[in-house]
Amino acid sequence: MRKIIKPSVYIRQIVTDCISNMSDLKLKTEIERAIHLIEVANTEYDLKKASNELHHLVRGQEINSIVTSKVLKDLYSKRFINKNNLARKHYDNLLFSAPNGRCPQCGIRIATTLDHNLPKSKYALLSVSAFNLIPSCTDCNKGKHVSFPRSAEEESIHPYYDDIENIKWLHCKVINVKPLLIEYYVSTESMVPKLLNKRIKNHFDSFNLNDLYVTHGIEEFSNIQKQLINLFNSGGSMLLLEHLKEGFDSRSEININSWQTAFYEALLNDKNFTNGLFI
Repeated sequence: MRKIIKPSVYIRQIVTDCISNMSDLKLKTEIERAIHLIEVANTEYDLKKASNELHHLVRGQEINSIVTSKVLKDLYSKRFINKNNLARKHYDNLLFSAPNGRCPQCGIRIATTLDHNLPKSKYALLSVSAFNLIPSCTDCNKGKHVSFPRSAEEESIHPYYDDIENIKWLHCKVINVKPLLIEYYVSTESMVPKLLNKRIKNHFDSFNLNDLYVTHGIEEFSNIQKQLINLFNSGGSMLLLEHLKEGFDSRSEININSWQTAFYEALLNDKNFTNGLFI
């Protein structure tokens, strides 16, 4: 859940570039006449998202019998993503905005596509809205459980509108020391608004982040297990604690909510683990 600066490109420019080489001149003219309605939908999305009211947006809208939902969706699937189309530059700019090339929704996998925050199948007017298109990995794009929010609590964290990088929300705990079993979970301080806390939790559950982070955590343990055993055998709990504390501090400086930060914090805080029961 990393923050990205909100795109500044105008929706009128995106639509104009999408249809720049359209051979069906009648359809092109109808879309040009309807751009102002797409602008209205784009502005409404921007306002509703800023106040966590996307669930109030009307689904299934289309402009007329010519500029149908299919035509609007085709603007994305046949023109916006087409590498030979002028609009492709906007797709690339949005995709390349992913921090370090990683999916902002899970923070781990490589961003290789754009995810419609509100699906174009139900919100065709937002098919090429930059505000509604988030760089994403394939798994997050296809795997989220909630396709569209029915309440403010169901709205996932949006990297253009939400900044939770300075809020400690991701934690991990040791379930069993040997073999090592861990679990990630969401918990925030009481000062964090309840709605934001619920949305973070919903995002965590919707994108199935516990399973993803546990996989990486267990792999990390396998990589450092021999090193930790050697440290404990040579210096006991004190040396092991110092090493885990260094691991936690260095990762926490980069990202207080990475799976690595939470993983080292969990090992550091588990007395059974630091007393060597994992050996």
